[in-house]
Amino acid sequence: MLRKLILGLFVVAATAGLAQTSSAYPISKNNPYRSFNISGINYGSMNWERTHGQRSASRSVRTGGFFRGR
Repeated sequence: MLRKLILGLFVVAATAGLAQTSSAYPISKNNPYRSFNISGINYGSMNWERTHGQRSASRSVRTGGFFRGR
């Protein structure tokens, strides 16, 4: 019984570790919906980025957009 529990926990941990975040992309600094995220998925921001174009992460670093700490 303990062996099955440990194996189950290992499978859950391995699955969680392999979760991909490829759908996440940086939000531009001009996006008016960037702070409206109540549910965890910001549909207004995603729609705004889709219609106004997406900026790459490297460009955001250079212009001081998404990664402001650098």
